[in-house]
Amino acid sequence: MIYKFVKWEVPELDTLKDSKVFKLHELLTNGVKINQAHKDELYEMFRSSMTGGAIAKLGGYAFDFTKWTHLYYVEQYGSVYKRYAFNKTSIRKCEHGRLTRIVEVK
Repeated sequence: MIYKFVKWEVPELDTLKDSKVFKLHELLTNGVKINQAHKDELYEMFRSSMTGGAIAKLGGYAFDFTKWTHLYYVEQYGSVYKRYAFNKTSIRKCEHGRLTRIVEVK
């Protein structure tokens, strides 16, 4: 799902068709598998969006990847965080520091 998340006027969604996040969303929507490098890149976008979900934000639009990701609890330095990712590999690769445990929520 792609939706506008800001109240002000933004360019049409068509202007973002050449962006990586739009292309990856389209690939997944069409049932195409993406490689691990793209999964890692999207995971970084999820972390930086500060939504707590599998959302990548661009140009006033939110690209929701929730239906293709899994929910994990990640323990690090005595704290537990909720993370959405395509797999544990992305979490291990993109999180900084020592991870004590990664548990998938089914």
